[in-house]
Amino acid sequence: MASAATAHRFPTSFLFSPRSTGHFTYFLLSLQIQPKRSNFNLLNTCPLSHLSTNLIIAMWTGNNVTRPFRVAGAAALAPAIDKGLKRIQKYLNFPSLVYAFALLVTIVSGTCFTIIGLLILSRWGK
Repeated sequence: MASAATAHRFPTSFLFSPRSTGHFTYFLLSLQIQPKRSNFNLLNTCPLSHLSTNLIIAMWTGNNVTRPFRVAGAAALAPAIDKGLKRIQKYLNFPSLVYAFALLVTIVSGTCFTIIGLLILSRWGK
């Protein structure tokens, strides 16, 4: 039986795994290869055909280069978020942290959707 310390070990194998590199390579090849048996060219019919391969490579690289920093930032902020959720739970007398988390998600998503809606409406009449 695993101890409490090893039961919740964070998996780090996904950070730069060969499997994700293989999927990315397959994606790029699927955009570049033209099947010999037809005139169908996936690169010209793809909704992202206007994007160059270099841009896709840069986006993928940027995502994988910043991933360790994003994971470290989430791990560093976790105690503060947990403390804040416990304060909300105690202040509003919620039975569990799930309710405090749901309240926080509702407030943040509502704020984001309101800002996006105001930005869309501000350009609507022009």
